[in-house]
Amino acid sequence: MNQQDGDAVSDLDNLLASREMILVAGSGGVGKTTIGKRLARRLQLPFVDADDAIDASEAAAKNAKKKQPPASSTGDLQPAE
Repeated sequence: MNQQDGDAVSDLDNLLASREMILVAGSGGVGKTTIGKRLARRLQLPFVDADDAIDASEAAAKNAKKKQPPASSTGDLQPAE
């Protein structure tokens, strides 16, 4: 996970803990990010793009999976090389 991914996850964690959030929902391409950023700036709230947080979470999970030792066809763990 790179620094930007960690920042997105941390921002989302902090926002959820503060319980101060506005959710902007809608179909793809309708301007949710644009409106969300403007709204956050005007209300002086942090802006977190859920797409960024989801991507960061998936990247972290993928990296964690890469660090696990491989399993054999019988399901037994194999020693790391």
